[in-house]
Amino acid sequence: MKRKIILSADSTCDLGPQLQQQYDVHFYPFHILLDDRSYTDSVDIQPEDLYRAWRERRLLPKTAAITPTEYTDYFRPWVEAGFDVIHINLGSALSSAHQNCRIAAQNLGHVYVVDSCNLSTGMGLLVLQAG
Repeated sequence: MKRKIILSADSTCDLGPQLQQQYDVHFYPFHILLDDRSYTDSVDIQPEDLYRAWRERRLLPKTAAITPTEYTDYFRPWVEAGFDVIHINLGSALSSAHQNCRIAAQNLGHVYVVDSCNLSTGMGLLVLQAG
């Protein structure tokens, strides 16, 4: 029996809600650090907030990588339900998230991790091509 496929990506691929829905892409939100606070991308901080922080206070955000445990908890329900997961990561040269995702994939099986070697729009184009 063929397994169904889930397409997933780090939220750093910057696809809007319309493309996310059109291509049925699931996002794992990155951790955003801004002004000594930690946020969850597109959950409790939006792109407009980041632009405003730059315009008003010249603050630039940083990111914190998604941990192996977070990825494992994210992928596990799909794997246990019989899906294969293709997950596209922020480039490995830019973040340890790719390596952390590979650790989760090795532990679970049925998760195939792709190093986008990009961020933002470059990564988003790969996600759309996969879709």
